[in-house]
Amino acid sequence: MRLRSILLLVLPGLVAACEPGLGSGPRVQFVADSRLTATARRLTTPADTVTTRIYARADEDDDSPLERLLITVTYDPVPEPIIYSLFPEDRPKVDLVYLDSTVSSLSELVFQSTQPTRSTAGAETWRYEAFDAENRKGARSLRLYLPRADSLAVFHSYSVTLDAPRAGVSDTRRFLALREGLALPGFSVRNLPANQQRIDLIYQVDNTTNAPILSLPTEESLKLTWPQPRTTQIRSTSLDSIAFQGAGTAQQLQAAYESGNDFGRPTTTGALRRGQVLAFLTPEGKPGLLRVQRIGTTNRRQLTVQVRVGK
Repeated sequence: MRLRSILLLVLPGLVAACEPGLGSGPRVQFVADSRLTATARRLTTPADTVTTRIYARADEDDDSPLERLLITVTYDPVPEPIIYSLFPEDRPKVDLVYLDSTVSSLSELVFQSTQPTRSTAGAETWRYEAFDAENRKGARSLRLYLPRADSLAVFHSYSVTLDAPRAGVSDTRRFLALREGLALPGFSVRNLPANQQRIDLIYQVDNTTNAPILSLPTEESLKLTWPQPRTTQIRSTSLDSIAFQGAGTAQQLQAAYESGNDFGRPTTTGALRRGQVLAFLTPEGKPGLLRVQRIGTTNRRQLTVQVRVGK
């Protein structure tokens, strides 16, 4: 992916995070602002977002421009819900590439991102790296932590907001990993097969009615050529909001899926309405329910859904 960078004309405030001593090569700093996250913090809402802005500058002492921006995140433990009794000591970790982009031989750049935070209890460490033409790098990192009182529950629950697709905008968060509760933007899945294999549902908008639709990666109208798309299954249900809230065991989630009906086309929900509940089954055999909580009416047409999925 090639990133169209925004050159910084006026810097509000720069925050230097703790990193090893500076040598030659690029410099990376967080931009501080009341709306931005620039230091470690404790999260309070599962599947929320944080907005960061980084400023990268090539080494002023040579002629080696910036050529690559890499943003990764380490989840500790993994972002999927786990049964903690199965991991009494070392819990599994995983790295995810959020952005890997080439840039056009720049002396400096600014990149702002509204990125997803985990829905399960644990820590996540974001790392921002800028590389120059000699493959030297500068880096900064940001650690976030989410505590959850229901970590021992037999099912995982969260609410997450998706953005509708917009022409020419690559950062709309419309690719949903149901187990993890991660809503990823287009640039996080376009050329990253490992991330593609996490995605269960993709937010679309009906071209005629402007109604929201959720589709599987295998839906033909998406025209995706992912090598190994996930094979999550979705079904319609007659459940209402009260029944959704009452589904509190793995058996109830499984029963809701088994009693559901196939959609007219098995790879897409068709037009969704507020309060609608659909059932799903992940490739790992985890049953779950998704409820349409809110359908936005602004240009962004945000779609907020509530999810319950078995661990």
